[in-house]
Amino acid sequence: MKLSELLKEHLQGKVGLQQTTADHRRTAWDKFIAYRKDVDMQTVTTLDAEKFQGRLLKSGLKEESVNSYIREIKAVFNWALFHEIIDRNPFFKLRKLKSGKRQKYIYPDECFEAMMYVADLIDQVILLCGRKLGLRRGEILNLIVSDIDFEKHVVFVQPKFDTKNTWPWDLKDREERVVPLVPRLERLLIKRVDELPVGQPYVCLTRGVYQNCMELKKAGKLSERKRKLPDQNFNRRFADLKKRATVETGTCHDLRRTFTTELIEKGVPLNEAAKLLGHASTTTTEKSYVGVRAGYLDRVRVIIGATGLEPATS
Repeated sequence: MKLSELLKEHLQGKVGLQQTTADHRRTAWDKFIAYRKDVDMQTVTTLDAEKFQGRLLKSGLKEESVNSYIREIKAVFNWALFHEIIDRNPFFKLRKLKSGKRQKYIYPDECFEAMMYVADLIDQVILLCGRKLGLRRGEILNLIVSDIDFEKHVVFVQPKFDTKNTWPWDLKDREERVVPLVPRLERLLIKRVDELPVGQPYVCLTRGVYQNCMELKKAGKLSERKRKLPDQNFNRRFADLKKRATVETGTCHDLRRTFTTELIEKGVPLNEAAKLLGHASTTTTEKSYVGVRAGYLDRVRVIIGATGLEPATS
């Protein structure tokens, strides 16, 4: 069986594989085929795996990216091994490359407020959904009016179904949750809901983006990628917003990290923070989301001083 045929068999047989994972797996496999050619899968050796890993690294990819491609290729061979299509996985013994950890960025209050100042109503809602609800980018863009309970002051983060005005969309890890509304965001949401075009339930999409998605849906061309990220220009718009606010660093996802860090700083237990974020494990919350604010050394110095633990002076 050729490598391309193995991937095809794998993607057809792997029920429940998310589209984004399948796309990334296909990209990784295409890179491997470009390197090794579309040969019989049984001829692939551990040496081929090692050389391919080195080739990716020399191409300028960062260690984390190389590791992600290797992981996807290894998954296909593991699947083939499990189904007894092959008798060994040539990538099994390949070790992950060590990579430097990316410094988690926590938005200083002044930077966040600078972005809020230059943002229009939709972008203000988006910013606060990330900063004060801890929503992911896809969760923000798929937020609809019925997710918001203004009487109970909460937002339901939940999947969407295929209806007249919505498209099917599922949560990452399928973790439904309820998060509390803060007054500042609630006021903006009330204003935004009041101005929504008739028939549009999506709160954080412009009329043009929503209409484009509905046209694609009616034509049967609304891809899973588009459903997960309805506004394909979102990253560009976010970068432009930062530029106008003269904020140089940070992503939309860093708003979620800032939210998490604030929870922990204010004494919210880690397991409760994980529940608010939709994490199945507190390990993910702690390792990937909790950062350290600028100025932490000064705060520690004050705490040490307040407890009488100043180092002795000569």
